[in-house]
Amino acid sequence: MNINTKMLNLKIKILNNKIYKFINFFNEYIFWKKNNFNKYKIPQKIKENFLLNNSVKNSIWIETGTYLGVTSNVLKKTAIKLYTIEASRKLYNSLRKNFSQDKNVVALCGQSPKFLKEILPHINTNINFFLDAHTVNNNKTITYKNKTITLPLDNELKIIFKHIKNFKKFTIFIDDISLLGKNKVDKLITNCKNLKFKTKFFFNILLIRN
Repeated sequence: MNINTKMLNLKIKILNNKIYKFINFFNEYIFWKKNNFNKYKIPQKIKENFLLNNSVKNSIWIETGTYLGVTSNVLKKTAIKLYTIEASRKLYNSLRKNFSQDKNVVALCGQSPKFLKEILPHINTNINFFLDAHTVNNNKTITYKNKTITLPLDNELKIIFKHIKNFKKFTIFIDDISLLGKNKVDKLITNCKNLKFKTKFFFNILLIRN
């Protein structure tokens, strides 16, 4: 285990520490308030509460973009099963230890569309999606090696909507929704209305549910 891996493991441990999370929330909230509640800087705790309060209970969760596993550690507490997908091999190797004792967590390494194609045909129960693999360049991880493809969200949504009729109840949370661009967001909202799905914006998160 090299020094970088040790530092990464330590960072993951600290970020998921209850005391650290408690202190960090107040720091994030103060910063958020000073910046006029910037929709791009929602405190992690507020984001987590929104996910839990608006999700389908007693269901499967699929999370794209595990990163350091902070959100994953919250979702796994209520999920029947949590599939969390991370593209970075280095992050994945460290996260496997973090989830090793969790029988309801399946950690996967690779590109999210690939795993969605494999997982979704076998699910016909209640399900929640947290699509959060969109600003990877900011945290120095790589979702797609092909530099011409920087946003997996388009492919994720196409795959999910292909199987949408198989799910009893579902909720899709799309973080960083503004990255799609106004035209694509408007088209997505129109498509949801035509399908009689409900939509709701929460800062820079879009919620879609049936």
